[in-house]
Amino acid sequence: MSIAYMLIIFTRRKLKYVLIVAIAIALAIYCIAESDGVSRHNSPYRRWNARMGKSIQNTETKSESPIAKLEDLVGQIQHSPDYYEEEKNAREANKCDQQYPTEAITDFNTFEMYKNGIASNLNPPLKKPRTKVNKQPLEVFLLPMTHVDPGWLETFDSYTKDTNRILDNMLIFLKTHPKMRFMWCEVVFFERWWRHLNDTQKADVRQFVTSGQLEMASGSWVMTDEANPYFPVTIDNIVEGQQFIFRELGAKAKVIWSNDPFGYGPSVPYLFTKTGIKLAVINRIHHGMKNYLQELRAVPFKWRQYFDARGESDVYTHVLPYAHYDILNSCGPVASVCCEFDFKRLTHHMCPFKKPTVITKENVVERAALLEDQLMKLSNLYESNKLLIMWGDDFRYNMLEEWYQQYDNLSPIFDQINSWNRTHIRFGTFIDYFTALQQFNIDNAINAVTLTGDFFPYQCAIGDIWTGYYTTRPFYKKQGRQLHALIRAADLATTNMIQKLSDDERKWLNDKLTFARRNLSLFQHHDAITGTSKKHVMSNYAQLLFESMKAVATCLAKVVSIENMMDFEINEIPLQYNQIASKKLILIEPDAIVSLAVYNSVERRRFETISLVVSTYMVRVMHGGKTIQAQIEPFVDPHSGSLTSHFNLIFHADLSPLSTSIFTIIADEKHHETFIAEVAYVNDRHEEVVIRPEDFAKSFNVKLVKPDEFFIETDAVRTTHSPENGLINTIRTKSVGEMEFAQTIDHYVNSGGGPYIMQQSGPAVAFNLSGLSRFIIKGPLQQSVYIHSTNFLQRTTVRNVPGNIGEQLHIAMRVDIRRFAQTELITRFNTGLDGNSTVFYTDSNGLQLLRRKYNEAVPVKANYYPMPTSLMLQDRSRRISIVSDVEHGATLYSTTTPEIMLDRILLHDDGKGLGPGDDSILNDVRPVEIGFTIIFERVDESQTLPEHFAYNTLLAHLALQSLLYKPIVLTSRGNPPSIPPSSLRSFPCDLQLITCRPIAPHLNQRLLILHRPGIDCSSKESGPCPSIDFTKALRSYLKSIGALKVQKTTLNGIEKIGDEELINAMKLHIEPMDFATFIVTFI
Repeated sequence: MSIAYMLIIFTRRKLKYVLIVAIAIALAIYCIAESDGVSRHNSPYRRWNARMGKSIQNTETKSESPIAKLEDLVGQIQHSPDYYEEEKNAREANKCDQQYPTEAITDFNTFEMYKNGIASNLNPPLKKPRTKVNKQPLEVFLLPMTHVDPGWLETFDSYTKDTNRILDNMLIFLKTHPKMRFMWCEVVFFERWWRHLNDTQKADVRQFVTSGQLEMASGSWVMTDEANPYFPVTIDNIVEGQQFIFRELGAKAKVIWSNDPFGYGPSVPYLFTKTGIKLAVINRIHHGMKNYLQELRAVPFKWRQYFDARGESDVYTHVLPYAHYDILNSCGPVASVCCEFDFKRLTHHMCPFKKPTVITKENVVERAALLEDQLMKLSNLYESNKLLIMWGDDFRYNMLEEWYQQYDNLSPIFDQINSWNRTHIRFGTFIDYFTALQQFNIDNAINAVTLTGDFFPYQCAIGDIWTGYYTTRPFYKKQGRQLHALIRAADLATTNMIQKLSDDERKWLNDKLTFARRNLSLFQHHDAITGTSKKHVMSNYAQLLFESMKAVATCLAKVVSIENMMDFEINEIPLQYNQIASKKLILIEPDAIVSLAVYNSVERRRFETISLVVSTYMVRVMHGGKTIQAQIEPFVDPHSGSLTSHFNLIFHADLSPLSTSIFTIIADEKHHETFIAEVAYVNDRHEEVVIRPEDFAKSFNVKLVKPDEFFIETDAVRTTHSPENGLINTIRTKSVGEMEFAQTIDHYVNSGGGPYIMQQSGPAVAFNLSGLSRFIIKGPLQQSVYIHSTNFLQRTTVRNVPGNIGEQLHIAMRVDIRRFAQTELITRFNTGLDGNSTVFYTDSNGLQLLRRKYNEAVPVKANYYPMPTSLMLQDRSRRISIVSDVEHGATLYSTTTPEIMLDRILLHDDGKGLGPGDDSILNDVRPVEIGFTIIFERVDESQTLPEHFAYNTLLAHLALQSLLYKPIVLTSRGNPPSIPPSSLRSFPCDLQLITCRPIAPHLNQRLLILHRPGIDCSSKESGPCPSIDFTKALRSYLKSIGALKVQKTTLNGIEKIGDEELINAMKLHIEPMDFATFIVTFI
């Protein structure tokens, strides 16, 4: 084995000597191979058959020459799962050397505040309020605004009619009223309006921005939800919008405006800081927390990241004072008084008590005094004498009449108040307010309070906890994740081929990708990805996502076809907008060749399991002219949940980074190296089961096993399962040993609530898995336990792959609760960790982990947190990470048992704005496929976690990338031409390639974004990572795509940092949790 291995390494690095030495040593190697049984006897195929008491059919012919024997030996070693050994022998594994930074210590920590009282509607131990600086005049900035949802009660297109009217009115009114101010946030609406303006109108708008009359806040494509999105998608949302307003208006957003999301995390504002924005205005935080901070005059505060003790990424954050962002909740503590100054209500809408009156000389003094009194009372909440007042509501200023009503009646009030010299009030912008506030702080030697943590869960003023939307409508959430993976892959694949594309082809591809990217960004809206819009609106989002997937699939197929000089089509994509993605059947015909192009969009070499649906089990899979091992399994239709006459074809693929690998499938009656999996089942006592033993194709050996034989195992992992329901009971891995890991499927019944909120009526009970079938599929490449019922399908898989990734557990679910009502479906894992030392975390947008604690004093709904990608539990010596490809809500059922919500179906409106009627009811759920990877690791007991945050380990980080960015399979007919394999080396494991995307209008430039994730290095297990510094890795990539030079910029690609550099001159230094962004220019 060792001589053969040395030969492989030698031949890969010294190709020019191969022909000289190959013939000379061929016979010797052949003899060694025959005597020692080199690779064939060490393969999973041989080990499996040895365990099953079977022999491997000798597929070699007597006429094979020694050279052919050598080639077969080389091929077997190259394409076996032992490929990581070459990495290990050829270069030193990358040592995980990151250390946690010192955790930031701040005046306020939301985790501690929530734990110590807020969750129970009690104040935490009261600190001393900050002293009010009573300086006159009180300075008030009143900012006219409108909040426009790109989809909620109506679709985005329908709302566009309203927003076009609002912006048309702005264009008319600002031109003739230079003192008037206006703020706009949602770029998605602005772009739709902008495309219809003439040059003169566009020039007027640019002048409004330059003069400060019009303020573009945030600059992101939409105002994103902050519980569910994955941070690379949030980056695209920010970049797409900010690039547009800079390109068209020459403007840069300076303030984050986020008034309507249902809670806030620290990661989204952190991303905005990387574009240069360090000011924010938010609103919907837990009402008790808002009141507590106000009592202490602790708003505004500097929002600090746990990992940034020096405060370099602080966001100076103002929180709106009361329950809502409308005028009634803006001018002071008495909403009925504020209503009297909402002058649209002169002719439209009503007030609770007294209606507004037109301001005249006769009443202006009385009216001004009343408003000033409210402003003075409001100012007592703050340390400074600066006030920001928002003046608007949903879809306001859509009538030109309102512009005049507000301006003409407020202006004389302003004049009257200003004449008294106690208060100075005017129309102003966010920047006007923050500039004055920061100057006030300097003049009075005030250091703003600091705060760490997040603002989940959100409780509104009437006491409802908004945590249901973390999980609501997972089918749509999964659609968004799938589209993101496709867009990212297409961005990178088109970048790889950019040198071979004409300008017309580049533009065509860029337009398709922009269409899809903007639709995905639209879906990040806080009433879209949350699942909290009316049913017809959610259906419209699904159609947009579906059309985008088809567009991106076309792009991928085009560039892969150009690269390989034959026509390919993507194999897995939804057939309809309301269906889960399904694999296309690959028809295997005699004497025909099916070519597979497998694209690896990850920046590292990886060993992945490929799954296809084929028409026959009599197949052979080949790569590089060599047969590779494969496995045939029964195929269960994902739509019907029933067995079909087709087959799952499984094989392992060694994939080079950011490149396409070609495999071929041919018909083969003897199915050489393709093993037919064995099916084992336990005796079903149920009268009717979904799948019976006789339903399996005759090609499968189906046998009955005893209950104590209901397990699956490889060399690295073994799981036992309940013979009653097939769910996992225990797991044993090489790294951790044996431990309890008992899964249950439960549900909350008779639940109240709706799309936004949960309202459980009691504890969860076991979910009835009706018509349950349980069976095991065992083969040399992987083993799985299947459970099938009429409403739930789950496959639990262990893969026979090398290294620590072979110890991971893979769970794939198909959830269908359409037949239920008032039900919230959950899964739990009783982990058996040490309850006295276990800590629990969920992630914040996939960027970091935040500590969570179950508070027994409040109900389950108040203990749920967002789990957009992962959760983690750790005791003194063991860590369990669960990563998912769908967004969830999660909590800790007991000290060592995480609970993950899977889906919800509810038949009542929860009173959060959707209104009555069937279109508002959460009963339009669709079957959804959910994937989990579970990582078990032993950790160094001498290394302690920070108090309130953590990072994923290297294995968990890589597992998440593997789950979200699966290899993309494209198919074609015929034998592909020989394409040289990629020479690109893997990136270091702690360097993540976020994207390399087009930036309009430049056809020869791309925006390259890199991230260095924080990595927890306490794990005693390590991943297969190359030892290469960041600069070499980046230069290697840039040269491989034909880049000429790079310009470092801020995250949005707008602000230049340093000078433009040639590839060989550039250097990359990036700290953990930081980003590096470059504009890449091609020849």
